[in-house]
Amino acid sequence: MEEELKLFIESEPYKLGHMTPSYIKNIEQIEIIEKYIKNKLKKTSKEEQECMKIILDNPISYIFAPEIIKENKDFALLLVMNEYKNIEQLPKKIIEDREFIIDLITIAGIPNVIIPGLFNNIPRQYYKDKELVLMALEIEPSILKYIDNDFRYNRKFIEELLKKDIQYLAYIPVEIENIKEIVLNEIKENKRAIFYIPEELLYDEEFVIEALKINEYLLSIISTKFDERTFYKICLKAGIEIGIPSYLVEDKEFILECIWINKDAFYNSFGIENYFNDNMFVEECECLGCSIEKYNKEIEKLLEFLREEAIIAGEDESYTR
Repeated sequence: MEEELKLFIESEPYKLGHMTPSYIKNIEQIEIIEKYIKNKLKKTSKEEQECMKIILDNPISYIFAPEIIKENKDFALLLVMNEYKNIEQLPKKIIEDREFIIDLITIAGIPNVIIPGLFNNIPRQYYKDKELVLMALEIEPSILKYIDNDFRYNRKFIEELLKKDIQYLAYIPVEIENIKEIVLNEIKENKRAIFYIPEELLYDEEFVIEALKINEYLLSIISTKFDERTFYKICLKAGIEIGIPSYLVEDKEFILECIWINKDAFYNSFGIENYFNDNMFVEECECLGCSIEKYNKEIEKLLEFLREEAIIAGEDESYTR
């Protein structure tokens, strides 16, 4: 159909610029393709055309259509373009036709979300069809979840995809060999990579610590993946100075653990000295009905505790507010 479509477009008074059938997203382009298909269907009998019109107005009637219409791949393509969920009604003979699948992926301009559903219904033999797989992947990266394992777990194949678009990173199977190394390398090379880290890795403390050392902007993404105590300790292990939540200041065991993790980052963090003098913190105390003077006394107790622990740990320096 691709060559016929090109000829049709050239004969139409539309200027599409550089258009490849693989990327037809523009509404005007889709309208042109629909017009092209309808023109082809004019070659069918009047009875068939009338039947097709009824089906387009009422797609559920497709199941009662005569076989000659059900076997018409052009009409099946038009039906799906008219209403994407109609893909579920297509007969097995059509949905298993490789030429039709290629047309549906490359020409119909169907939304990305439909393609995974399409792959879920086509014969598994097409999961190994590299040409078809690459066509689908160029439109929808999540297809990586459906393709054959010979592709999914092939590091060279994955690396080639990542050179084209970092979005593929989100769908790499975490079981692939050296997955952490692959993702960390992508984070080093591409700042956008943090937005496509496989979900499972975002809960891996070891990985997250190494990733934070490369790009601190990951903080906003992983902040909801861990409880506050774990999150703060991960930041310290990554050498990131971050404000400690006020309620954790009273947890002496937690404070001591933080000191042992990374004393310098903890002492220099916004949370020990500057946080308590911050205007927002003062307002927070007032909202809670907490006396600033009373809280300051608690802070002095904490600092005394820190000085004592520093002596126990054999530190020469003492921390003063």
